[in-house]
Order: sequence, then C-alpha cells, then structure tokens
Amino acid sequence: MALVALIEAVVFAAVACSALLSQYFTITGFSPLQVGVLMALTPVTGLYGNLIYFQLAARLTPRKLVRIFSTIAMSMYWILFLVDGFVWKLLAMACFSFFFGAILPITEYSVVEIAQREMFPYSALRVWGTIGYALSALISSRLVSLNFSWVFVLMTIFLISLYPLADQLDVRIPKIKRTTSSKLPRSFFAFCVIMGLTVGFNYFNVVFLPTLSDKKGYEVSTVSLALSFMAVSELPFLLNAEKLRKVLTSRLLFASGVFVVGLRLILVSLSWSVTSLLAFQLLHGWTYIVLYYSSIYIIREGLSSEQLPSAQGFFWMTLMGFGPLFGSLVGGLVVQAIGVQMTYSAFGILCILLFILIQIKQLA
Repeated sequence: MALVALIEAVVFAAVACSALLSQYFTITGFSPLQVGVLMALTPVTGLYGNLIYFQLAARLTPRKLVRIFSTIAMSMYWILFLVDGFVWKLLAMACFSFFFGAILPITEYSVVEIAQREMFPYSALRVWGTIGYALSALISSRLVSLNFSWVFVLMTIFLISLYPLADQLDVRIPKIKRTTSSKLPRSFFAFCVIMGLTVGFNYFNVVFLPTLSDKKGYEVSTVSLALSFMAVSELPFLLNAEKLRKVLTSRLLFASGVFVVGLRLILVSLSWSVTSLLAFQLLHGWTYIVLYYSSIYIIREGLSSEQLPSAQGFFWMTLMGFGPLFGSLVGGLVVQAIGVQMTYSAFGILCILLFILIQIKQLA
C-alpha cells in the first residue's frame, strides 16, 4: 500500500500547484472577474467531464487514462504559461482543465476501491494526499518569492511522476448501466445541491485568497503558505476520521463541515495580520475534508451497489463542477460588484444560513 499512498501524495501535490493558478493570474494583471472566469474553466469541465472520464476509464482502465491525460496536461500547462493575453490564456486553461481534471476523480475512485478490496482504512491513505498537498504548497511559498515559473517546473515533476505510479491503479471501473434499479432518488440530488453550494463557498476562499491578501497588503508568499497551513490542518481529522464518523455519524459530520465553512469565511474577512489570517485558515481542517469524507459514506450508506456508479459520476460532477463553478464565477461577479472583503462576509453568512436550513430539515 506504500506506493498507493505515494500516488495519493503526488496527485494532491499537483492539485496544490494548480490551486496557485489564481495567484498567477492575479500577478499577471487580470481583474477579479477575469480571474474568476479563468478559474471557472476547471469546474465547467467538471460539469461534463466526469461522466466522460468514468466512461473512458471503464474502457481504457484507470492506469492508462491517468498516464495519457497527465502527459497531455503537462504540455497544456506550459502552453498556458507561455502564451500572452486573456483570450490565449483562456483557451490554454480550457485545454489544461479538461485533461488535468480527470486525474483526481479517477485516482480517488481507484484508491477508495483498493482500500476496500484490501480492507485498509481509506483515511490512512488520504492522509498522504494531505501531506503531499501541504509539502507542495510549502515549497511553492518559497518558489513564488523567486519566480513563479518555478511553480510550473514543480508541477511538471509531479505530472511526470504519475506515469510510472499509475501502475498502482489496478482496478476496473464498471460501465454505467441505466436500469430501473439504478435510478437515483430525489434526496440524492438535493444532497448534491447542498454539497455543491457549500463546496462553492469553500472554493471561493482558495480562488480569491490572493485578491484578499493583496488588498490587505500581505507578502506574495502568504497565499501558498496559507495553503500549506490549510492542508496540514486536515491531518488531525484524517488520523481520527473513522472514530469520529462512528461517534458523530456521517450526516452530523457533514452538517458541522457546512457551519465551519461559513465561520472560516467570516473570520478570514476580519483578519488584521498575516498571523491572524493563517490562524483562521487552520479551520480548513474541518471544512473540505470533512465534507468530502462524510459525503462518500453518506452516498455509500444510502444507495444500492447498482446505483453507485451513476452516483459517483454525479458526485464528482458536483464536487469538481457545480460547486467550484459557483465559487469561482459567481464569486468573481460579486467581488467585482461589492469588493472581496464584503463578499467573504456575505458568503460566510449565507453558508451559516444553509447550515440552519439543514438542521431544520433534519428536525422536521
């Protein structure tokens, strides 16, 4: 399982590099709306791409798909760096987003399947994803102070590493069969909407943290340092994930994650120094990872084995498509209208209202 843990670390290390693209676009001189549009291309791809990815992986196998797509993504990444102008960046980002967007969902699906097959706790493998992300963000905080091109070099190393590591993805993805028994219930789609909105509010923090940091006059390395802190903050939960889930239940874990997403946004908007910003970002340890982890079990606990393949496609479409699209594109429009600090506060309040709605629905 050591090599499976390693591929988990490398994939999330690459994701950390891709998260810094919003800072790259900000440094390049694009407006908040332009940054929002560029960063929205990844979730737009997630809306349609995940169904394509899982169908392709069912035919090619996950290992082949990850090898092919990581190689093409690496080429697109450098084209994105080399071209000038918003339109060319937009086209390059669209191509990069499609190919890079397949790596995380296909890898994560495979890792979960391997963990269940080997009767190994998934949380123990996911810890290495968090470690990879944290180390990548920490290294990037040093590199951006030198020159942002070094982040592109780092990303290239990670994507090249995925080619031999893809051998570990020794699973088969079943083809989606549309039968009466596999029809998904309405409650599943309602859950996806709630998850998508919450993930969107959370994603907004990643995309527009460079804008907020710049407005408050913090150093350029603050963003990647914050991302590193955010990743490390996930470790306590992951190390105790199964115990917490069994004590609190998957649904209560999910609801608590929604509340903390809103609380973190409000507190970050009120930060008065780099130290306070980093401290508030430590709340990240009870946001995305809690939502993601609890969602996996909510879906598996509430659906039949025939429904799972279809549900996985919609789950990743929401997690990587609808949610981040809302946070990036709608976030960019609202920031353009009322400013980044006010948007942080407004989104935080809306997220807490969403938490209250969940509680009312559960008590009804």
